[in-house]
Amino acid sequence: VTVPPVSVTATTPTEVSFARQVSGSEEISFDELSARRSTRGRSLSNGSLAVSKSGRRSDPPSPNRLPDATDDSVRESFQRCPSENCISPGLCESFRRGPSVGFRQFNKRERRFSVCSENIDASGVNVNLHNVIGKRGTGKGQFRNATSVSHVSSGSIVVTDIINCRVTLFHGSGRVMSEIQTGPGTEPWATAVLPNGKLVVSLQRPGCLAIFSANGEFCTNIACDLLVKPSGVATDRKGRIIVSDVSTDSVYILDQDGEVLKRLGGEPEAPIVFEEPRYVNVTSKGKILVCDSAKHCVHVFDSEGNFLHSFGSYGQDSGQFRFPYGITSDFEDNIYVADYYNNRVCMFAISGEFLGHILTPCMKLKRPQGLDIRDGMTDSILYVSHGEMKAQEVVAFKLITGSKNRLKKAIEVHL
Repeated sequence: VTVPPVSVTATTPTEVSFARQVSGSEEISFDELSARRSTRGRSLSNGSLAVSKSGRRSDPPSPNRLPDATDDSVRESFQRCPSENCISPGLCESFRRGPSVGFRQFNKRERRFSVCSENIDASGVNVNLHNVIGKRGTGKGQFRNATSVSHVSSGSIVVTDIINCRVTLFHGSGRVMSEIQTGPGTEPWATAVLPNGKLVVSLQRPGCLAIFSANGEFCTNIACDLLVKPSGVATDRKGRIIVSDVSTDSVYILDQDGEVLKRLGGEPEAPIVFEEPRYVNVTSKGKILVCDSAKHCVHVFDSEGNFLHSFGSYGQDSGQFRFPYGITSDFEDNIYVADYYNNRVCMFAISGEFLGHILTPCMKLKRPQGLDIRDGMTDSILYVSHGEMKAQEVVAFKLITGSKNRLKKAIEVHL
């Protein structure tokens, strides 16, 4: 039995389309690959341990098992605004004073706010609610759980939906350009683009990375004998693939054939022992960032995978996390982290210094998951997938900073 073909729909032949062509695929079924998983790494039943506020391990809250909505700490987190460290207090205040509606209603007219923070080396930050993409559902351009969002080029983004088993390419305006149906039960979690334009998709079942050509044609599956439950994926300028595995608590640096160049964590002698590393990112200078969700922190490695430092701890205060999820970075190596259960997006320097909260619960942000940034010469677009129970829309914010070094940094990165 061959791997089920990938079905694709595209709006017009002239648009960039993810084509469906599966040729030369490995003669193995998804059931067979799933059976392999049980013999690789430790079992999934033992791979979901979290650290509670008391320091004891317990079953972690997750997007598929949310804490009790009546829990006081959950209500407090949603109502609380850390205004003393909020980069966007004006935006927060506007949302708090306004009616209890979501981003989509606010997006009906353009909203701009000029804010300032003493923690940022800039004259100020202009925040513009730029766009809202998608809604709950199974139709074209709709989501049931958008776990990842990746900017690919010129404002176009790729969004993975783990429940709809779909990867969707959106125009910057929010129009659907094309889709990949990865197959029932494959659970695509995240995507990344290689320097040659190929698309890498992490499939949690059967546990592998799927590679697609620049125009969306299926190429191959890699690392099928290595990965158990891959989640976050990123690429660097050398064309290497960095992928995290939440079942084996490991992060791998792979070549494009799926061969292991280095393994981070997952071994007793490793300097860092991960607990559910869900998302990864590579900075403009090649540093590797790992969101260690169940340890409530971020680990920083150099380009060769050598450990540098960590930051963050469990809690609701500034610089703390309650299950960090998506992570991204800009030209200046500032780090943005989706703080899942604190309902906010936080900003840090590469050193781990806390800079402020970009988005907060007062701005109707709920359970942020996927996160990416389009960094331009004078402004940035921050994309975040979020939703009450599952991430069912992607919100884009325009961030305009007054940093004098921004243009210089952008040119250096492009060169």
